[in-house]
Amino acid sequence: MSDIRLIHFSDIHLGFTGPTNLVLTRAENPGAAGRYVREVDIEESVKRMMKELVNAQPAVDMVVIAGDLFHRSVPYPRAISFAAKMIRSLMIHDIPVVIIDGNHETASVLLMGSPTAFLTELKAHVVNGNSPMVLHDCWSCRSSERQARISKLAVHALPYRALRGNPDFTGIRPIPGYINVLLTHGRVSGMNELNSLHHTAYTIPSDVLRRGWDYVALGDWHIHRYQPLKDVPAFYAGSLEALNFGEAVSYPLRPNDTYAVHGALDVRLHSGKPADVRSLVNRDTRPILRLEPIDAIHENAKTLMDILHVRLRSGLPTHAIVLLEVNNILPQVWGQLDHATI
Repeated sequence: MSDIRLIHFSDIHLGFTGPTNLVLTRAENPGAAGRYVREVDIEESVKRMMKELVNAQPAVDMVVIAGDLFHRSVPYPRAISFAAKMIRSLMIHDIPVVIIDGNHETASVLLMGSPTAFLTELKAHVVNGNSPMVLHDCWSCRSSERQARISKLAVHALPYRALRGNPDFTGIRPIPGYINVLLTHGRVSGMNELNSLHHTAYTIPSDVLRRGWDYVALGDWHIHRYQPLKDVPAFYAGSLEALNFGEAVSYPLRPNDTYAVHGALDVRLHSGKPADVRSLVNRDTRPILRLEPIDAIHENAKTLMDILHVRLRSGLPTHAIVLLEVNNILPQVWGQLDHATI
């Protein structure tokens, strides 16, 4: 059997608007004029990634989305429409897709249902309830070669709602004779810090991840290719775009910056061999940059304006979104700054 090529996405956050004062002009994007910059950025990232996937060689056998496809449990209409186009594109190219709900799709009231449910109408495999589900022997591909490769692939889907309350993890185990992938969304035990969106998340016990999976596709943490347990093939794919300044890259650029890369994970699976995990990089993300802060305690209005001119014209990408903190400004200096120019 040749390798199964599985693409692991997570935390796409369709419908995320970002700061509502950032709106595209006709000159910037004639087709999206008047729309929120970050909402369109995410859609453009998905378009690029889908184009790369459907034309990829070797061919992609399956896509899994580890939660937070949507930013809200009640998404805006544009986000719903775009998700449908995304899944339809994969279906047209005979690529099965498995989706679980993350914390952002999971409403506090069970009766509200899930926004991912309608994607089953497009033949996506969606798991969004309060129980895990094992998907195997259910794949249907027009390509006999792809069908043969994934015939012994089992995806164990553990959506976010199933982590709530007092879940029973005893039955979540690999199936002998299959290549087993665990797909889930949450924080691994021991990861207690808030994520960059300042949300906590339910935890996945580390012993569940140590049950002999061929690969564990995680969602919730926006750091690309983050491996919480070094002895387990469990990875966060991260988000396709930096969503806020908590995920900004330091500028001037530093080597090995945590958020320097965004994208998906390209996983090659073969029975009896360790997973080969590679980055599928989203190469044209909008730069979200954090500049070195300025201490203005000894600056007057003129010198501070001069410093700002230098900082904001020193080779910055023209389409970047930039954070520059200016600390300790005296009240009288603040009043004398040229705010229109800033």
